[in-house]
Amino acid sequence: MQSSPAGKRTAVAQRLLGSRTALENLADGPCWNLLKTFLPRQQHPSQPKDAWWALKTSVVMSFRALAATPAEPEWTTPQRRAQVDEWTRQGVLRRGLALGCQECPAFEFYPLEEVTQHYRCRRCSADNELIHERWKTDTSEPEWYYELHPAIAELIDKNADVPLQATRYLRQQTRGMRPLVGAEFEILRDGQPFVEIDFALAGAEEIWLGEAKKGPALGESHRDTKRELGKLLDGCKTVAAHRLILATAAPQWNAATTTVARQELHGLHTVGKYAPDIYLLSAVGSAEPILELLTPAQN
Repeated sequence: MQSSPAGKRTAVAQRLLGSRTALENLADGPCWNLLKTFLPRQQHPSQPKDAWWALKTSVVMSFRALAATPAEPEWTTPQRRAQVDEWTRQGVLRRGLALGCQECPAFEFYPLEEVTQHYRCRRCSADNELIHERWKTDTSEPEWYYELHPAIAELIDKNADVPLQATRYLRQQTRGMRPLVGAEFEILRDGQPFVEIDFALAGAEEIWLGEAKKGPALGESHRDTKRELGKLLDGCKTVAAHRLILATAAPQWNAATTTVARQELHGLHTVGKYAPDIYLLSAVGSAEPILELLTPAQN
């Protein structure tokens, strides 16, 4: 086995926040949606136009922009101020300035530790002075901006909240079991990865592997669904997993996915081959997720 690109991003995020539990809690609360505003192509109708900027390499936000972003449940301004300071301390957000260049039109974000009276343009390497003409807004003093750590931004962009919310829920259901939780990884065969696992839980006697989707389908067609499920079942067999958890943020898995899963289970049971228990976890991230054991199709 080896860590997948998603697993490496998760490891970075866990290091910044301090634990997997802290990352799961981030994904399950209003903070995730607040940080989502840092992604490119997001709309910001509630934020002042001069309080955030889409730069070439990232989106940067001032505290004014973050304070104006709607969130449920509603936060007070002091609460948001404290949260932004905590994220900055952890490295989830980086505080700095959006500065231009006297030689080229590029504006870039410069973290606080790089800001001095003189700085070098990231684009053309020209030397610049920190003077009024270089900052983004026409104010007497520059305003602090915040940039989201790239690993966190990629996790949010790739819907990593679904596997994080899934493991958070599953750990709460394991009475008497204190499972170890693994982030995304790849299972290898002959040195080559053949299936990516979104999450894993391991206890003293059982191993659970999981696949997480934002939508209700495991694949775009019957063939895709059968192929993806086959790889997951093969991965379960390779590590002798006891359960395969199919998790979705949708209210329920679509009929195509459950039909293929039932048929595959029936086929494996009929010929006496290994088959893990398959559980369907739906409405992940809602107040009432649903976890049910899938039964094989009957003739």
